[in-house]
Amino acid sequence: HERTPGHDRMQNNPLIKMENMGLGNFGILSTIPNLAEELMLRLEPHYGPTHREREEYKAEAASFVAFRTLEAYASPREMAKALLAPSAAERFGMAYDIMARHREELYEWTKTVSDDLADCGEECGDLW
Repeated sequence: HERTPGHDRMQNNPLIKMENMGLGNFGILSTIPNLAEELMLRLEPHYGPTHREREEYKAEAASFVAFRTLEAYASPREMAKALLAPSAAERFGMAYDIMARHREELYEWTKTVSDDLADCGEECGDLW
């Protein structure tokens, strides 16, 4: 089979080298709010009622869960920055930016694959 122009682009795409295209496995069968509730249950013995009753507590837990879902894609530097973020709002903003970048990379990759398939039809055996 002849190699298509997009073959090298696809094989060199960092998403190909990541587990599950960078989606990872944490959180794929649940939602961030449900996982945050589970985290809070597990943390309950470690935090007193005053700490757990704070308005920010749920947001803090959810923002850490959001980053846990990104661990297969986000860089170690981004993960460290999230751990050091002073607020849940800042951490959520960082998570959103990373998720948006990941979505755009996935879109561009699928567009490349789709365009190459459209260009060469059934003879393209090297795309996958």
